[in-house]
Amino acid sequence: MEQLRAPEPANLPGGYYGPPVLPTSTPPRRRRPCSCCLLSTAIRIFVAVCAATVVTLIILWLVFRPHRVRVAASAALTRSNLTTSPYDLAAVFSIRNPNRRIGVHYDWLEARAYLGDQLRRAALPTFYQGHKNTTVLGPVFFAGVSAVGDNRDRWLDVELWLRGRVRYKFGSLATTRRYNLRAKCNLNLPLITRNSTNTASQSTGCHVYRN
Repeated sequence: MEQLRAPEPANLPGGYYGPPVLPTSTPPRRRRPCSCCLLSTAIRIFVAVCAATVVTLIILWLVFRPHRVRVAASAALTRSNLTTSPYDLAAVFSIRNPNRRIGVHYDWLEARAYLGDQLRRAALPTFYQGHKNTTVLGPVFFAGVSAVGDNRDRWLDVELWLRGRVRYKFGSLATTRRYNLRAKCNLNLPLITRNSTNTASQSTGCHVYRN
């Protein structure tokens, strides 16, 4: 039985590298849907805008260093007749803007006095307050105040409030929207008796609440 042999390659110049290798075709890449591209672009833009906003706010805070306004109050009781007449309360508010580069627009202001179940109100003038400035408002008069509660200790608890709507002006760049201003001042005034003078006064700092 004869054994078949593969034909020997012809004597060709150069080396023999075997049969030719045909190029293999690569499958075409699938393109991402257009909606995915748009979503990815939108997310990148949103992240970039948020980052730019945060950086801008940090820079503005470092430049302006905003602080809340400071409020102080003083009140005085007066009485024309030491035996029969009610008390008259006069209150004075002091507002301090401690900021160096921020002005304050006071668009609406109101003073309130709480004495037990008695509530008295008085409107205050509006104004613009510049940098590092102190403005005194008053005196605000609350007439016909009666002593309430147990007066054996001869003291009158007065709760003063300064309420308002304010806007902050950051240099010449921008002015904010309106914010609420709420300041609470607690005073304890001695009642006027026959053995005392016809005036009693006290001063105190006020707690300014966050907007």
